Amino acid sequence: MAEDYKQALDLLLKQSIDRGEEGYKTIRRLFQYRFSPVLEKHYDVGFSVIDRVATYFAVPFRAVYLCGSAQTGYSYFKQRDFSEKESDLDISIVHPALFQKYSEISFEVTRGYTDLTKFIREDDQDSARQFSANLAKGFFRPDLMPSCGPRQHWFAFFNRLSNDYGDCFTNINAGIYLSEVFFEGKQLPLIQKYKESAQ
Repeated sequence: MAEDYKQALDLLLKQSIDRGEEGYKTIRRLFQYRFSPVLEKHYDVGFSVIDRVATYFAVPFRAVYLCGSAQTGYSYFKQRDFSEKESDLDISIVHPALFQKYSEISFEVTRGYTDLTKFIREDDQDSARQFSANLAKGFFRPDLMPSCGPRQHWFAFFNRLSNDYGDCFTNINAGIYLSEVFFEGKQLPLIQKYKESAQ
């Protein structure tokens, strides 16, 4: 079954490229139109996870996207199939107001990024730089977020979610995108990785 995931993904990407589709259209087909082949046998689990995320963050159900190998079935970056109980479920929340909310929290906690001691990685400067670089690309990474109550609440929620669905996934993680354009742009390297693997 796992090998079928890769074959189906290869075929989808090959057909899209053969049709001359732009990369963004291929990404929309893969992540916004296509249902996750991995979750076909865990239909209720997939619905429940997305519903809980949407409810907790008060965003529309359609603002919650599956990404990574849980959506594609195979990772060209890690060169491996999605593996039940051993792979993560990666989620993207595409919602401008939520992106703004967490960006403003980070701005306030760091006093307009003048206090970088709130970044909790070993190399505070590097962590702050990575955080800012992602923010500039419309991607909010909670794991790089400065230390504060909302950060703790974020991870407490996703830890509960991960524990509740540990029979299917190792962990459930999420990030926030400012818009679909930024989400799609982040996924585009997948097409290049496919082309490299097909050579």
